[in-house]
Amino acid sequence: MSARLGLLGLLVLWPSVLLAQAPPSAGSGCPSPLPAHTFCVSNTADSGAGSLRQALLDSDSAGGANTIDFEIPGTGTHTITLASQMPTINQSGTVTSLLVDGYSQPGSVLNTNTPDQGGLNTRPMIEIVGPGGVYGFNYYCCPFPKIDLTYRGLAMSGFIIAIAGQSAGLSAKAKLNVYGNFLGTTIDGTAIPAQRNGYGIYIGYDDAQIGGTQPWQRNLISATNGIGIYGGTSGDSIVIEGNLIGTDVTGTQPLPNSYGVNLDSNSSGVRVGCTGTGCTAAGHASRNVISGNSIGVDISGSGTGGLQIKGNYIGTDWSGTQPVPNGNSGCPASCAGIWVQTGGSAPATIGGFSAGEGNLIAYNNGPGIVGPDGYLSESFDQQGNAIHNNADTDIGFSFYYGRIANDAGDGDTGVNNRQNYPAIQAASIAGNQLTVKYLVDTDVANATYPLRIDFYVDSDEGSGAFLVSDSYPATSAGLPRTATLTLPASALPLVGFVASATSADGYSSEFSRSWVFDRIFADRFE
Repeated sequence: MSARLGLLGLLVLWPSVLLAQAPPSAGSGCPSPLPAHTFCVSNTADSGAGSLRQALLDSDSAGGANTIDFEIPGTGTHTITLASQMPTINQSGTVTSLLVDGYSQPGSVLNTNTPDQGGLNTRPMIEIVGPGGVYGFNYYCCPFPKIDLTYRGLAMSGFIIAIAGQSAGLSAKAKLNVYGNFLGTTIDGTAIPAQRNGYGIYIGYDDAQIGGTQPWQRNLISATNGIGIYGGTSGDSIVIEGNLIGTDVTGTQPLPNSYGVNLDSNSSGVRVGCTGTGCTAAGHASRNVISGNSIGVDISGSGTGGLQIKGNYIGTDWSGTQPVPNGNSGCPASCAGIWVQTGGSAPATIGGFSAGEGNLIAYNNGPGIVGPDGYLSESFDQQGNAIHNNADTDIGFSFYYGRIANDAGDGDTGVNNRQNYPAIQAASIAGNQLTVKYLVDTDVANATYPLRIDFYVDSDEGSGAFLVSDSYPATSAGLPRTATLTLPASALPLVGFVASATSADGYSSEFSRSWVFDRIFADRFE
């Protein structure tokens, strides 16, 4: 037991220690004799001795660093059906940390699949079902610098919010650690339960680690309103990685959330996917699959500087090869892979140019990335993403009109200032050198120069792999420019390409028309 408490204390040192966590001991049950500050759930009753409700009350009375383990007799899964809301955690103001460990129930199995290996083979044995209209785990903040709350190895449904953070902007806050849970689905992760959740997780004025790079930390968050992030501040650290969000446990079928991830208010401390320094093999372990939802990622807060959305699959299955679209029957007006309505703040950065930082955004029943009509100050800087085979448009400034034609001098306004895309006039390849002649019809008064021109492998007039960037100076504004660029060896032979233009202050255009060297051999379904 002392080793478990020591590990829990180390979590405060996130993120450097997080990656070094040892997997929990699945199926270990409750220690005997019970150490101080450890409470055992030994039955499925709603209240009374041995119940989850009583364990939460006892933890609150004891204060300090506590653990709730499970050892309910009998084989198979165990369902705790609640008649009312669970007790508020830390109502006494004396709890410094709490671990609720569903993995401790005998028969529990930790997931062993990485994101590159498939869905989840987790086997949770504890299911907590609410009566609807109440919260699941929620806490009252405290006079301590930070309360550390860890929930793992549980299946939960039937709550307004299964796991709730702090809803008020108090100086003291929590660190929420959510590992290996099935939030919103049946306990086997294959279906929508009769009593549905509201939000799977609601992160308020908290720090949070939702999932992780180790297989046992990956969550399934589906058939809910998804993950909501509200009321954040610039000092928050919120990481969402390695999860299946909107699919079933196999990562191949939809179990829709309304939003996969809903970033409201300040999202400057949020990372969805891999780190900003590049997605290596460890970064692949950070990949979220955000598919099957009405909207994959909704960016609607005002503080997006520092927001990272990198290395995710949005609209595909776990392999990235089969469609599991975000979008519903209301498309295209109410769905997208990524919906940006940032209220005029700094452009949201989506993707990146380091290895693996680009997202795969494909097959959605709506635009890949869109700033919706009526939100004319929205802005996003898309970098290195593979965006293709989305309905309506891959990158759009409107739900209804598809690609918007360039206008003379780029004087129109709206999402991303409706930045004009490059017009490709000629192109040729010699060895690994691409020579391309293009122009961008944007007056210097209508964009911040130089423009960054990004070239991608053509995939159905959207983008496949990122190729190379060029800089389009103010002296070339509206004029043809010829550039010779070195292509990565992995892109050869190059059949075709598309390009986008992004202003120096981060406003990206839609994709250009594709330039195909030999259309007979063009792979239109890359």
